[in-house]
This record gives sequence, C-alpha cells and structure tokens, in this order.
Amino acid sequence: MHRKPPLTNKQILAWADKHYEYTGRWPISRSGPVLTAEDGTTWEAINTALAKGVRGLSGGDSLARFLIRRRKTADARTAWPDLSRRKICEWIDDHSQRTGTWPQRDCGRVRCARGISWATVDRYLKRGNRSLPGGSSLARLLWEARGISEGRRPLTEARIIQWAKDHYDATRRWPVTLSGKVRHHPDEDWAAIDMALRHTRRGLKRRTSLSRLLTAHLCERYNPSVGRITISQILEWADRHHRRTGRQPTHRSGAVHGTRHLKWSAIEYALKRGRRGLPRGTTLAQLLDKHRRP
Repeated sequence: MHRKPPLTNKQILAWADKHYEYTGRWPISRSGPVLTAEDGTTWEAINTALAKGVRGLSGGDSLARFLIRRRKTADARTAWPDLSRRKICEWIDDHSQRTGTWPQRDCGRVRCARGISWATVDRYLKRGNRSLPGGSSLARLLWEARGISEGRRPLTEARIIQWAKDHYDATRRWPVTLSGKVRHHPDEDWAAIDMALRHTRRGLKRRTSLSRLLTAHLCERYNPSVGRITISQILEWADRHHRRTGRQPTHRSGAVHGTRHLKWSAIEYALKRGRRGLPRGTTLAQLLDKHRRP
C-alpha cells in the first residue's frame, strides 16, 4: 500500500495561501483536492491528519483552528455572512472607483471584501447561496442595477460635458439624444447617456438629463438647436446675404443661407435677449448700421 508523504505546517500553509490566491477564500475540509499537491492530497485528509496526528503531525488540531492561528483568519466555515444585491452593488462601485472599469467574473478577488472573488459572487448570484435567491449573474446585476453591459466603463458628468464640447467643436451644434454615436467613442450613444443620467446608472450619482446637465454647466452657451453665435458670424452671413440679394438682411429675411434651421428672426431675438453667447440689448438693424453701413 502506497504511503502518503509526511506533512509539515509550512507545506500546509503554502497550499492554503495558493488556494486563497486562486479562489479568493481560505480552504475548508470540504474544499476537495489541494490545487497544487501532486500526490492528490485533499483538504479533508489534511484536516484528518491535523486531528489524528498522522503523516508527521502532532494531532489534536483542525484545519480551521490551524488557519485561525497561522493566518489570523476567521473560521472559514462560519465567516461568510449573508449577501445581498445592495452589498454586491457597493462592491461593484468600489471596484469602479478603484479601477475605472466595471468588474467581470474573471477580475479576481473583491478588493474591499476579504476572502471572496468575483467568480464566487457570480456563482452565488447564479445558483443561490448566502441568502441570494439565484437565477441571476454578475453581468445581469450590472445591467439591472447600473444600466450597463458587463465591462463598460463608468460615466462621470465631467466626461459627458467634455464629449459634448468635442461634439460642438466638430459640428458647431450641441449634442441631443438623437445625435447618435459619441465622436471618437463609437461604443457610446447620446441616447444611452441621457438614459443613464435620468436613471443614475453607470456610476452617475445625480438624477438629471443630457439637456439639463449641459444647461447647468454651459449656461447660455448651450442651445440644443443652434450652437453659439458670434458677431463675426452674423456679419459674415449678412455679407453673404447681400452678395446674393443686393440687400442687407432684416429680421423678416427668412432662413440664413448656408445654415441649418437658422432664421434671421432668431438672430434678431438672440441679439435683443442676449442669447446664444451674444451681448444683450441690440437689434440686427443696429448691428448692421454699426458695422456695415456708413
């Protein structure tokens, strides 16, 4: 009969450390074969050897008590409190803040919860354990609780505002929910960003909307239908109108040639009220009298 080789405390600790590194939890007697033991030793056999004093050990001990003394762990059989979706969401947010990404099942251990890995969390959500009902998954919880597909990075208001500025610089129009994909970020969509803002998903903390966010941070610079207007732009459009018609434009001249959905009446209104980045208290006629008529 083949005899098992002797065991040492040092060897058991090395195996226990590797088990924790690989699984995110300390071994118990029901943990099956030792992952790095070439002779097929099981944790149940180690627990028996510690208790009975075989394979070179002194006896009168157990795997749980051994790890409590040597690794200052709580009893691995009883140290698992109940879990809840709310607690897992706290871990998800912590991971997001630490790494800038959302956790996936292969992300290793949960950094703010000793002794558990994301793979274990995913398994408990799927099969049910520690008061979790089962029938879910980490990816599904990410979608339901944070409104994101697994692995997508968090959003911040500052990042959204910067993307909006980039959109304006390229198009001279501020983004709206129907503006499609975010420039240079084809995996992001303005409609999805608006939904995330409205439902505080993807790490966003304050319930708002795309238009309200841009209005609050950009003030009168923001107008979803027409971008900011400057005096030099108005004068350029007026010169173009004069070359085409032989007359200076008025607030009744209709659409501004070469623009989309902009009328001279809207420019008149913006000049009077100080909208779209223009100074307040003038009219189109007064502006042209000052800059274009002797």
